[in-house]
This record gives sequence, C-alpha cells and structure tokens, in this order.
Amino acid sequence: MTVTDKTSHSFHDETKAHFNNVWNSTHNIEWSQHAIERKKQREIDLDPTRVDLKWVLSLPYYTNNGCYHYCDSKAGVTYYVRKDADMYKLVTIIKRNPIAMARRVCEIKGINFNEICRDNLFGNCKRGCNCKYKHVDI
Repeated sequence: MTVTDKTSHSFHDETKAHFNNVWNSTHNIEWSQHAIERKKQREIDLDPTRVDLKWVLSLPYYTNNGCYHYCDSKAGVTYYVRKDADMYKLVTIIKRNPIAMARRVCEIKGINFNEICRDNLFGNCKRGCNCKYKHVDI
C-alpha cells in the first residue's frame, strides 16, 4: 500500500486534466458489475448514478497494486478505482467502520491518529478548549 499526497501523483494530475478537458462536471463514474454486486451484498445505501467522477477524485486516497482507494468518510465507504484505457471504472466498494475510516484518512493526510479527539470527529466532544486532544476535521 502506498499513501500518496494528491499534489505529487501523476495519475491524479492526468485524471484531473483529462476530466476537465474532455468530460463535463456531471459525468458519472462507470461502475463494474462486480462493484454493483458488492454494493448490494454489503448493503451500501448509495445510488451509483449520483456518484460523480469529479467528486470521487477530490477525496483522500491511497494506492495498492495500481488501484486507487478513495475514502469517503461521510458515506463510510472506500471506492476502488482503476483507469482502463480512457475510462475510469469503479471496480469495487467496501464499507468501513467509522474509526477505521478515520484512521485511514489520518494516515493519508499525515495526521497522527493518536493525537486527535475522536469525540470531536463524531461531533460529541464536550470538553471544548479543555480537551487535551487536537480537534481536526478530516
């Protein structure tokens, strides 16, 4: 697994340039049959027609074996995306528990997970400025 800063990755830069030059902002990402089956099997309540390529590419990501894993912390899912010729295909989708997702996003963004307030991540820290942990938005 490779954690990559978005600003330094050529695939992401190429994808953004290609998308901005050729595709309009309402283009939906193509879902593989496998991804649709996994979505149903894992009971992920998400409408594939509403998942926009531009939005997916804006999410924090890491790579593993040439596959880009885009982490959607709001929906609690990770999209696995591959480039196939000139198309970008969502090859599968997994559901993550909130703590595992927060840990992964912190790793991607270079934030020490052990230093952040998990209560704040989920909107229920009652300590405010007296909290000994960092309050960050991921």
